[in-house]
Amino acid sequence: MELHEFLTARYAEARAVEDSKWTIRGGLHFEWSHVYDKESDYVEVGPPKRRVPTEDFYREYGEPSPDLAVLADLDAKQEIVKLHGRLPLGEFCMTCDAPLGIPGLPYGCATLRLLALPYASHPDYREEWKP
Repeated sequence: MELHEFLTARYAEARAVEDSKWTIRGGLHFEWSHVYDKESDYVEVGPPKRRVPTEDFYREYGEPSPDLAVLADLDAKQEIVKLHGRLPLGEFCMTCDAPLGIPGLPYGCATLRLLALPYASHPDYREEWKP
């Protein structure tokens, strides 16, 4: 896996997490609680008390609530990855390498290496990507 592919995958994972966030609208005319146990994940509503599958409950009474700043940040980082994406060995990243007059590093330019640093504990992160 190349460094730009690694970053693209991490940003896709982060976007999926953010897109899955929901909040419940106020003013519901019944009590409810989200219950987690070893066998199931459900919402208990009532009275009278009954179990509702979590997805059904959030779909009916919730609304998507991703943090728009987080989504914008992920979009911006993805654009940076596109701009600094993997170049053939010996070519320049016009932003990072050309001003220094050195050819691109085999595992990605300094910008991509820095963007990947927060994921250094990820099992797919490679030591040679460290800045």
